Amino acid sequence: MGALRSILVPVDYAAGSRHALRRAAGVARSFGARLVVLHVVPPYEQAYFQHFGVAAMPGDGEEEERRRLAAFAKEGIDGRNGVPWEAELAWGEPAEQIVSAAARRGCDLIVIGAGRRSVWDRLRIGSVAKAVVRKAACPVLVVPEEAEPRVAARKPVSVQHKPLRRLPQARGKVVRLAV
Repeated sequence: MGALRSILVPVDYAAGSRHALRRAAGVARSFGARLVVLHVVPPYEQAYFQHFGVAAMPGDGEEEERRRLAAFAKEGIDGRNGVPWEAELAWGEPAEQIVSAAARRGCDLIVIGAGRRSVWDRLRIGSVAKAVVRKAACPVLVVPEEAEPRVAARKPVSVQHKPLRRLPQARGKVVRLAV
C-alpha cells in the first residue's frame, strides 16, 4: 500500500460509527488524506419507512438525509482542522455500496465501525464488516466501539508510609510491623 490519499468511512449514525469516523479523521490528518463519509440506506429501512408512509427512497427526503449526514460528519471530524472531507449518500445493500464507493472513488483505505449492543445489531453490523473485508480491493480497518469508561466502585484509600519501630521484647532485633 502506498501513500494514503483517500479514506472511505461508512457510517450508520451509531456510536461505533462516530468512533470510527474520529479514528479515520486522525489517520487522514496524519497522512494528509481526504475523507469520504458514506451513509447507505439499506433496503430493510427503505421498506420500513415506506410501510409507515415516511420518505425513504432515492429522491424522497434525500436533502434532509444529506443534511443529517453532513452534520454527523462535521461533528465527528471536529477538532481535526485541515482534514478535507465530503459526504456521500447511497441506497441499497450496505456492503455492496461500500465496496462500490471505495472502488469508484479510488479509496486507499476503508475504516468501518463495529460493535453494537444488541445481538441483532452485532450480527447485522458484523456481517456488513465481514463482507466488506472479504470483497474490498483496498485494506479495511475495523474499529471496535469505544469501551465505556470504568468507574471505581470503592472510595480511594490513602496509604501512608510509617517508619519501622523497634519492639522492646525483640532485644536488639529489628522487627517489621505491618500496619
